[in-house]
Formats: sequence, structure tokens, C-alpha cells
Amino acid sequence: MDSKELLKNLKSLAQLDVDAYQAYGQAIEKTEHAPIRDQLSVFREDHRNHYDELSRVIRQKGGEPPSFTKDFKGYVIEGMTSLRSITGTKGALEAMETNEKLTNKNYDKAASNASLPPEVSDMLVTFYQDEQRHLSFVQETLQQKPWEKDQ
Repeated sequence: MDSKELLKNLKSLAQLDVDAYQAYGQAIEKTEHAPIRDQLSVFREDHRNHYDELSRVIRQKGGEPPSFTKDFKGYVIEGMTSLRSITGTKGALEAMETNEKLTNKNYDKAASNASLPPEVSDMLVTFYQDEQRHLSFVQETLQQKPWEKDQ
């Protein structure tokens, strides 16, 4: 993979993490269950850390990372998350499930690229594992339906 393509891919992932960070903010705001809200906050910080680390590598490779602001896709994701979150914890988790599926798909594709430099590959594999953990938590929590137990 040439450096131009590598930078393009890393910038795309960094922007995806910005958008996910913003979407988690919307979901956290609408989640009534403190333990779930706390876990979503941890995942939100994972996305911030991914962005920070990707930005470091992008600069190291001679590029300029995206600013920590939403792009058009981020506004769409945040809007969808906000809309679905109106129904509270369940809606927030359903929105995050959709968002995490997108993030997992992108990290899976990026991490499985055999032409990456080893240090970048290792980083992306670790980030993909984080994304898998996020998605698993969201899906397991949706199956357990803790909001129904509170009623």
C-alpha cells in the first residue's frame, strides 16, 4: 500500500471515530440506566483514543488528520442516534448497534489489509477488537433488556 492510500484510509478511520464519539454523546444523554451510561462513556473514550492515536500516526506519516468535528456522514449518524434515542435506553442502544456495525465493518476491512506496515496493522487489529467488544456489549444488553426489569 502506498503512503497516499495509507493516509487516506487512516484519515477515514479517524473521521469515523470522531463521528462515533459524537454519536455516543447523544446516546449517553438519553440513557437512563447509570451502569449502561457508564459503559457507553468508556466506549466513547475508546473512540477518542482511537482518533488521537490515528492522528499521531497520520502526522508521523506526513499527513494532516481530520479535525475533531463531524463531517456530513457524522451529522447523519448523530441525527439518527438522537432520533432513535428519544425512546430512552433501548433506542440509544439500537442506534449504537447500527453505528457499531458500521464501525466494525470499516475496522475489519482496514485491519485485514495485508499490505499495512506491521505497527499500523497491530494498532488497527487492537482497535477492531475494541469495536467488537463495543458491539458485543450493546447486543448483549439489548437481549437482556434491563429497562424492562425497572418497570
